[in-house]
Amino acid sequence: HLNWYNLLYMNTTPPTPQPMFPPRQALSYLYPVSIIAAATVLLYLFRDTLNPSIVALLYLLPVLFSTTRWGLGPGILAGVLTFLCYNFFFLEPYYTLQVHNSQDIIALIIFFIVAVVVNQLVGRAKTSLEAALAREQESTRLYELSVGLSGINQFSDIAEIIAEKTHQTFTATVVKVVVEKIYGEESSSIIVGETRAVEQLEPAAVVRLETARGVLGEIRL
Repeated sequence: HLNWYNLLYMNTTPPTPQPMFPPRQALSYLYPVSIIAAATVLLYLFRDTLNPSIVALLYLLPVLFSTTRWGLGPGILAGVLTFLCYNFFFLEPYYTLQVHNSQDIIALIIFFIVAVVVNQLVGRAKTSLEAALAREQESTRLYELSVGLSGINQFSDIAEIIAEKTHQTFTATVVKVVVEKIYGEESSSIIVGETRAVEQLEPAAVVRLETARGVLGEIRL
């Protein structure tokens, strides 16, 4: 029995220190700021002709795009920025965050609630899609492994299939599958990848091959 599920989600390379704010993650928060700024300038040019309620609806478009493209965090940032810009530039009195008209206060609250709800719905939909794709990928890998192992009885052949599939899945530098001497069969060792790296590198992950009767060997990545 190979605990393939755990292997699929195990890192195959030693963890490296990550900066607190990776460049790509930082850019994902800068992009919504740029989009909201551009949308504000464009809407500001037509402020005298557009109804504030129309402006609020148009402001939801960059919020929706930011959440879909860069995730929930940047989407929330976009929602907060549109809330502030809508209040500052399009609700009287202009150029202040104070609101004197009770109807504008209600409109502002509704706009903020709608922006948050849109963020949550789109964020959850994106997360669900990513989870579904991950499950599909996992099922495909398990199916390919099952097909490869069907009809094979020799431990050495099984070890070779497991080594090849593991190497394809993780694109590791080298994969070594060791099968102990058991059930009257000789021990065997299968190496896939750069064979010289086996002696030079320490395994980044080790997974046991086991059945109900005991441990058959291990996989070293």
